[in-house]
Amino acid sequence: MVRAPIRPPSAQALTRALWVTAVMVAMATASRPSLAVGYSVIPYVDPSQLDDLPPWALSHYKQPWRAWLDAVPGVQFREGVGINYQVPTYHDTIIRMLAEHGFRTIRLEIGGSNLDWDMRLRADRRAFYDAILTACRRCEVRPLILLNNHQGVPCPVKWLWRKVVTGAEPGERTVQLDSVDEIVPGRTGISGLTAYWAAEAMITACDPATNTVTLGKPLPIALAAGSSVCLNTLKWLPLSEVGTPEFEETAAYWVQYADTVCQFVASYGIPFDIEIWNELTFGSRFLDINNYYDPPIVSQSHDLYRQGGRCWEVARRIVELVTHKWPETKCIWGFSNTTFFHTAISTLPPGTDGQSYHPYGTAPRHFPQDEYMAWDPWRNLEGYVPHYTRIMPEGWAHDAIQLESLMRLLNPTARQAAPPGTVLFQHYITEHGWAPSESDVTDVAWARQLKARMVLRASLFWLNKGITKLYFTCAYDENPLGMGLLDPRVLERRPRPGPGLRRFATPALRALGNVTRAFARSCSLQRVRRLGVDVTKLSEPVAAFPGDVGHDPLWHREVFAVLPYQTQDTEFIVALYVMTRDFTREMEPELYRVTFHNVLGTRAAIRYYDPIQNRPAPAYIESFGPDFLTVRCWATDYPRLLMIREHSRRRLPLPGGPGRGIVPATR
Repeated sequence: MVRAPIRPPSAQALTRALWVTAVMVAMATASRPSLAVGYSVIPYVDPSQLDDLPPWALSHYKQPWRAWLDAVPGVQFREGVGINYQVPTYHDTIIRMLAEHGFRTIRLEIGGSNLDWDMRLRADRRAFYDAILTACRRCEVRPLILLNNHQGVPCPVKWLWRKVVTGAEPGERTVQLDSVDEIVPGRTGISGLTAYWAAEAMITACDPATNTVTLGKPLPIALAAGSSVCLNTLKWLPLSEVGTPEFEETAAYWVQYADTVCQFVASYGIPFDIEIWNELTFGSRFLDINNYYDPPIVSQSHDLYRQGGRCWEVARRIVELVTHKWPETKCIWGFSNTTFFHTAISTLPPGTDGQSYHPYGTAPRHFPQDEYMAWDPWRNLEGYVPHYTRIMPEGWAHDAIQLESLMRLLNPTARQAAPPGTVLFQHYITEHGWAPSESDVTDVAWARQLKARMVLRASLFWLNKGITKLYFTCAYDENPLGMGLLDPRVLERRPRPGPGLRRFATPALRALGNVTRAFARSCSLQRVRRLGVDVTKLSEPVAAFPGDVGHDPLWHREVFAVLPYQTQDTEFIVALYVMTRDFTREMEPELYRVTFHNVLGTRAAIRYYDPIQNRPAPAYIESFGPDFLTVRCWATDYPRLLMIREHSRRRLPLPGGPGRGIVPATR
């Protein structure tokens, strides 16, 4: 009898046999959790991280962002990434590029200086903003309009140039000029003496016989004979006390300014929001008329930013106008940008929809020398300041190293606060960024890679922890080591829309675009599921910063970020990364086990994706059950995306096929 030759099994048959074996082993062990030794974080979601942090205390160990865990709708991320837009030209191309890479909103300042003396938008500025808003309409980008009155040119002004006839020394209150024509006492002042500041020294009287002017405060610098000085006449007076005729005049102009700008933006037929004021750390002298006089001429009976104060009252009138004429427009209180807790949310002007913050804090800080309030060591909860350098894309306000941690405002309980008449109060970060030059990063290529990590860490973290929209600073910077996220060369080459523009997409734009595409399936949800999480580090312990004889280190496992987003009823995207203290130093990947509770694990599939490398990352399902899913994965110092799909139809993905990187629960 002739026997057929024995043929070796095909590669396909071997693969099938291996999969069957894996399925049988997995089914035999899936119902029980892994017994592998590791270093667990117990509990991972820990309310005491915030509850045990008194208002007066700071800590390098407490991680208040771990006090709660929310699965945030994926739509919130997809619609929540914005950028401060100050690009000088090629708006159609640039806004298209930003939109294609995930930026759904821009922050655009239209300050009071853009109005002419008749309170109309200046013709040259109208053309500039027309190009930007037309591009926003075409690309479906929602602008956030910043209403701001920087002291440099806070409102419509008239410009005068005069020569100093007789020199004046610092401290003098009179100056002889070559002419006092067109000077209006009480509205005209000498500008730019110590800063970019219109009418800095207000003129209170003129003597036409001698061309001598009297100033409302002593000269801060000397004026040499024969030198030229700039004088500005203000259309509006700086803010005076509420109830005075001077205040009423300025407030009426201010509301007219807001009305003019909003009508202009609304004429493009696009949804928009407004932010009232920028920062109080600079450019804010116009908010108090006493800044223009010494001694003060008005008594301050109310706090400027609380009910009855001049800024509060102006904001109230603007909110009332906007909510009446453009009810879909969100009105954001911007006086909180650098004073997060000055005005309680419940006491903001009625109808205010949100408030904004500028946490920054991304520049290097070297501890213990940079300890916050080091003169009060009793504030340090552990009584210990570790030695380490901190350069974090998230900034400082998510931690407890300063008293003003935003986690006190963003936790689920605090987020229930709202002003009268506001149904849903929201929180915004309207400026946030990182400049490589501040961190001694000099290599442009490495700086661009770090910006990609910064963008992913900051956006995926803050939009998961209670921020509705995050605006990066900024779109364009001619210095590649500055904060700009665009390649500065994009403007030098006169770009045009098309495939050729892709070569100018920086790593930051590409990485954000990859994440945005991962969130493309996000839809509106009637209910967002609450997940539980357990975290165990399986590789050797690594310290985020060292301890000493009496204090443990802060371990990487304690700053392992688990940030879940729910994209559909049965689909989640979870950002996972180690929140290293200095992200300019590369970290070796570390192995973690993450168990998700309240997840149907028995028919779940996962995909683990690296958006910077744009390829799958190593991960597999270790165990599962009807209400849990345990995943083993390698994490690094920037977010990788763990995609979980319940009720997956694809049980065994084809190697290298469309399902590559999707790992079934039975594996």
